Formats: sequence, C-alpha cells, structure tokens
Amino acid sequence: YWTVRNDNYVKSFDYKNAYATQVRLLKDFKHRYDKEQYIGEQHALNIWKSLIDQKPQTMSRTSKVTIPMKRDIAGLINLRVSNNDTDTSFVFDTGAGMSSITESLAKKMNFKIMPDTGIKVSGFSNIYNPVRIAIAEELKIGDIVVHNEPFLVFPDETFSFAGGAYKINGIIGFPIAKEMGTITITADHLEIDDVPETDSQREKNLFIELLRPVVFLKFKGKTMPYNFDTGAGATQFSKAFYDAYGKELEKNGKYETRTDASAGGSRQHQSLIVKNVKFHLGEQEINFPELDVDIENYHVSGKELFGNIGQDLLKQYKRVTISFKGNYLKLEN
Repeated sequence: YWTVRNDNYVKSFDYKNAYATQVRLLKDFKHRYDKEQYIGEQHALNIWKSLIDQKPQTMSRTSKVTIPMKRDIAGLINLRVSNNDTDTSFVFDTGAGMSSITESLAKKMNFKIMPDTGIKVSGFSNIYNPVRIAIAEELKIGDIVVHNEPFLVFPDETFSFAGGAYKINGIIGFPIAKEMGTITITADHLEIDDVPETDSQREKNLFIELLRPVVFLKFKGKTMPYNFDTGAGATQFSKAFYDAYGKELEKNGKYETRTDASAGGSRQHQSLIVKNVKFHLGEQEINFPELDVDIENYHVSGKELFGNIGQDLLKQYKRVTISFKGNYLKLEN
C-alpha cells in the first residue's frame, strides 16, 4: 500500500508526499529491503527532500510536434535543447530516472543549483556518483517547453568516456519522456502525438514503475519484465535471466569478459554471448543479433527485471512507437 502511494506521488511530481511516503517505507519496512536496496532508497529520500519546496514539472506543447534528432558516435538519440541563450544537444534516455547535466553546463544555462546534501546515484554499472540537484525553470526541446524540470548535476568528468573521445552534455530523462505521451522514433526525427485511434486497442506491453519504463517480452513461452532504455547502445540481460535460462543457452554460446561504462566509471564482468536469439513482443517475433547475458549482476533497478533493452533492437526498425499514454511499444519495418 505505501509502495503504491509512493509510486503515484513520484509519477505525478508531488515531491512533498513522495518524501513523506518514502520516510514511512524506510521507517516501518526496513526489514523488507536488502542492504544495497536500502542505501539506494535513502539517496532517493534525499532527492525528494531537496525538492519539497519546488513546483511540479509541467510541459507545454501543441497536440502534435516533430523534433529533429541525430545519432551520436555511440548510436544514441540526441535532441537539441535550449535555455538562457545556450543551444546544445542532450541524449534522449528513457532509462534515466531523472534528467542529468554536467556542472559547467548547468551553470552556463542558468539552472538553479541547490546546496550539496550528500546525494549519490548509481548508473548502469552500479557505480555511485555524488550529485547535486538543479532546477531548469524553462527548457525548450524543439516546440516543446518544459517548466521546473529537476536535473541531477554531475561533475563534468563523469560524463566523459573513452579517454575523452565521447562526451555527453546532458540527458533528457524519463520524467520528460513520460509527459510527451506517445513518441515515434524515425530515422531523423521524433513525432510526439496523442495515441493514434488505430492504436487505442493495442495490447498493453509497456508500463511505468516509479521513474522507470518496463517492457514485457516473451521468451520460450514465458512473458517477463525488462527495463526499456533508449540510452543504452546495446541490450544486456541480467543474472536473473541467466539463472532462468543459462544452462540451456550455454549450449550455443560462449563466455566472455565484457566491460560496462556509465557515469563515473566502468566495470568488468563475465557474460554469456549467444548469437541470433528470438523473442516475442506480443505476437511479433523479434531478434537479438547478439544476446549478452551478465552472469554476475542483477539489473541496477532490482532482481525483478530480467535485462535492459537498448538500441540494438530499436535500430532494426524504421519506426519505433513508445506510448506512455497508451502503454505500448510498437516496432514497424
């Protein structure tokens, strides 16, 4: 009951009640969290506490908007954003629970940066980074205007990868993506619209938990939940998936040492690699050219998720529709 209440307050940007219910959860149900989960929940508590006096995020847009996009050298979707006479590009990342920005750019764009309260957040590689909270009172993304958007402010060096060869300015995260409603990704633009009438009765396969999109895929007749992450260049399945199917998959696969990189650093782990594995999205057959199964680590968001679905799947299709309003993912050639 208290988890559902907290979930609703987080989704609706009611920071005061998100904080109050988080306090209740950590006080009365501490025994329901393992050590790692409890630490993560304490940092979430500090985020909501820092936002108690802030206005909720809002968005202004017409019923249908087209936003130009480009892919960067990592294959990730980049959108132009502007604020305070500054125009730059941010990664569009549904897997980011909050939008993020480098410290130097937050200052340049005149974000309201709050005092350091010791907040730390972990990226996909489960490395905790110290962050501050900032508020963008107005941010333009094409013809969309977002008001009062909270950002995680990272030290500049944590958004630099491969020895500086690849840098990220900032990330448009899930809270903005969710409010866009229905998003169709094409080769060179995003189409933001309401749910098309032809899709109103589509099977529901995409859901929201807190600030996280979860897509349901079927494998060997069983439907299971996966994190849906447009900010991941490649899909990675978790130890939960390995525990369920590893013995069967290793007959056609091989073990390799792989490296994951996210904000603040990288980690090495053992993976089971299997080529060309079929899944189903509803009744639609989909293919992962390479199945990368982490045999050591569960997903950073919890053991209940069986992996992280990334751009290697999405780039196979001419049109990808993500509807947070209609609760579906649609892939079209």
